[in-house]
Amino acid sequence: MPSPEPTTERLSHVRGEAPSEDFPYALLVIAGERTSSYPLGNEGHVLIGRSKRADICIDHASVSREHAVLAVGASLRVEDLGSSNGTRVRGQLLGPDAPVEVAPGEVIDLGEVLLVVQHRRLEQGRRRICSVPYFEERVRELAKEPDGTAFLARFVVGGALSASALEVIVASVLRDGELVTSKAPGIFEVLFLRTASVIAAARVEHVAQVLRQRELDVQSELLAPFFQAEPLAPHTRPSGTTARPAPGLASNCVVRDPAMQTVLRLLERVAASELSVLLLGETGTGKEVCAEFVVQASARRERKFLRLNCAALSESLLESELFGHEKGAFTGAVRERAGLLESAHTGTVFLDEVGDMPLSTQAKLLRVLEAKEVLRLGSTVPRRTDIRIVSATNRDLRELITQGLFREDLYYRLNGISVLVPPLRERLLDIEPLAEHFLAEVAQGRATAPTFSTASRGWLRAQPWPGNARELKNVVSRAFLLCDDARIEPHHLGVEHLPGSASVRPGEAKGLRDEVKELERHRIERALEAVEGNQREAARTLGISRGALLRRLDQLGLPRSRRGS
Repeated sequence: MPSPEPTTERLSHVRGEAPSEDFPYALLVIAGERTSSYPLGNEGHVLIGRSKRADICIDHASVSREHAVLAVGASLRVEDLGSSNGTRVRGQLLGPDAPVEVAPGEVIDLGEVLLVVQHRRLEQGRRRICSVPYFEERVRELAKEPDGTAFLARFVVGGALSASALEVIVASVLRDGELVTSKAPGIFEVLFLRTASVIAAARVEHVAQVLRQRELDVQSELLAPFFQAEPLAPHTRPSGTTARPAPGLASNCVVRDPAMQTVLRLLERVAASELSVLLLGETGTGKEVCAEFVVQASARRERKFLRLNCAALSESLLESELFGHEKGAFTGAVRERAGLLESAHTGTVFLDEVGDMPLSTQAKLLRVLEAKEVLRLGSTVPRRTDIRIVSATNRDLRELITQGLFREDLYYRLNGISVLVPPLRERLLDIEPLAEHFLAEVAQGRATAPTFSTASRGWLRAQPWPGNARELKNVVSRAFLLCDDARIEPHHLGVEHLPGSASVRPGEAKGLRDEVKELERHRIERALEAVEGNQREAARTLGISRGALLRRLDQLGLPRSRRGS
């Protein structure tokens, strides 16, 4: 394909001019230790290469003079221009004259340089519907992967709404990682990745039920899996990871699944820069371990690494921990004290649960990040601080911004790059190695440790794990205590086998609705257990409101009071 002629309109999108609010995307370029960001327009072509003629000039030996073209419009497409070192998307080398669609957040490799298209500002609508060619290409790619199970579902949705309105509603019901395309007006296909059949069936039922609640006519069908991996025998499980764990993290980073390997690969590249990192994902996915990985792979690895859970302290204590205080600044301040932001000078600060930070504290943190100075409580003398911020949250910060609960300017300060840590149910190959890792930890000091039976390994892979790795660790620790022989069996692992819990008698037949109801009961029980009975946190983990959780507890006959049980 010949290089597109540059135009003034195209160049204004990327040549350093102040971007307007109408520019929804930015292109993040990570070249060695250098990171740059370029605003992208609503539509047009952006020439990328080493040439000064390129719209985005990347001075790196692995990049050709005119390497690739990024087309921005209703979809994002990248095309290689016959470069020497090639262009890769999702690990696949692009052929000549073969543009490929990419989604925001996906990594594009230009030689040794990484490109990531990210949303520049708040999304006004929900996740867009994938184009049919892109959807089918992902199906073909996934069918070649031997590391999980995928199911295809079809929804026929009718009502008084337009086709575009139906697309917005259907997309809004789906979770991250569930791909959807519109085959025809009102006909949608959804791809459920790396999940068990009972979970896929439950998701189909749930999506259909939510759509019917919006007074839409819905017909749903769960199709046969188009690919399904066989359970791995113990002696054939893959060993090691293609991602390169940073020194000192081998015991923490138990990574076998390609989904998590991709995350670590991106974090490893980002760590070499000074970019702030925002880790997103459900409770218990391992965001703090990822933060440690970033630190150990960065130039600040020998410096201080301080952590703070923003949800664990009251507003006054949180400000004192962050900014420090002078003697007499408040009742009980009997001596001066440096805060985390001052103590971590030249190092890294990890702010966990940053979405729970009060607005007043957010404003003060923003001033620190912008001025690179920290002012202790009760002081008038600012102190210089050089820190890197890594933050994490299981909340939707963009939704909090629309509700006025999180500052948009702070969001852009923290979100140098956002990385989604996938939940455990989407990392099937990590479940068994993590379980073995947790078992080895809890069995330290014991002459002989039990092992997992084949049946218990299958049980572990089939669970939805709403509490993710944290829940898995609790289940393994409990099984170790309950097991009195050399093997851990499913009855040692299952919550449903504990006294007072519902169980299923062997051979008892169940319909789909009963199976879904039982699955819902177990997910709610595990979600509550993972957060020690905190209903608000459990509701957030399950993706529902606290009121909806209370109604489901009543409908399922579960006790409302769960704290400490």
